[in-house]
Amino acid sequence: MKALKYILFLILILIIGFTIYIAVQPNSFEVKRSRTIHAPAEVIYNNVIDFKNWEAWSSWVEKDPETVITLGEQTKGIGGSYSWMDKDGKGKMKTLATTEHASIDQELQFGDFEPSKVHWEFTPL
Repeated sequence: MKALKYILFLILILIIGFTIYIAVQPNSFEVKRSRTIHAPAEVIYNNVIDFKNWEAWSSWVEKDPETVITLGEQTKGIGGSYSWMDKDGKGKMKTLATTEHASIDQELQFGDFEPSKVHWEFTPL
């Protein structure tokens, strides 16, 4: 019986420790990806800044060709937007800020989740 008490006490300590560990973790995270494309930065920038071009290179559309894309009234530059609907749900993206040929800041939202920030940086080789 004493052994069972010690085992239950150990399990309780582990659960409390795990709970404390989870509680002190940051409530946000950052995902970074980088890709080298052998083309001038302005060519890549011009492809990314206009949502009309995204269907041609988007891996999301490649994974689900049934994706329905709806372009906003404005597709290029600050205020440009588009939305999509696919088998996994819906989402939308909007361009918030740009530095010509250098960077793009966007807001990305999947379904009813909180929006995420997206930052593109175009660095010449």
